[in-house]
Amino acid sequence: MKTGGCPEDCAYCPQSAHYETGVESSTLMSVDAVRDAGLDYYNHNLDTGPDFYSDIVGTRTYEDRRRTFRTVREAGMKVCCGGILGMGEQPSDRIDLLYELASQDPKPESVPINTLVTVEGTPLANQDRVPWDDLVRMVAVARILMPKTWVRLSADDCN
Repeated sequence: MKTGGCPEDCAYCPQSAHYETGVESSTLMSVDAVRDAGLDYYNHNLDTGPDFYSDIVGTRTYEDRRRTFRTVREAGMKVCCGGILGMGEQPSDRIDLLYELASQDPKPESVPINTLVTVEGTPLANQDRVPWDDLVRMVAVARILMPKTWVRLSADDCN
């Protein structure tokens, strides 16, 4: 719907207007152009657990994320909602993220499990890569907690 120039300050995102990453900004697509493209899923990641969220994003709260999630559901769209590993979070933050996702009723139809892809110019540009077995554990637990959900590997920069 839009590329670059985002007003949010998500520490991982090269599209944020807060960071110099070289991503060109585009205008927001019209509602008609979005509905004509056939929008039926809305991607809205929670990113991490609620306790770590404010370390990653300062321009909105975790409750804002939850509210958007509910609004999307109420609009009748399917939800694609997951998170990102490797932003400096603790294992407990990962558990909290999975708890948040699995507690939704109904559960998200799609859960992307991403590992941070570092981008020069963002605050997280120098984060260590996620060990591959951490990613496998997250996917396995997500599958157990949400057996009917599509668990997806979306962004991956593991070692």
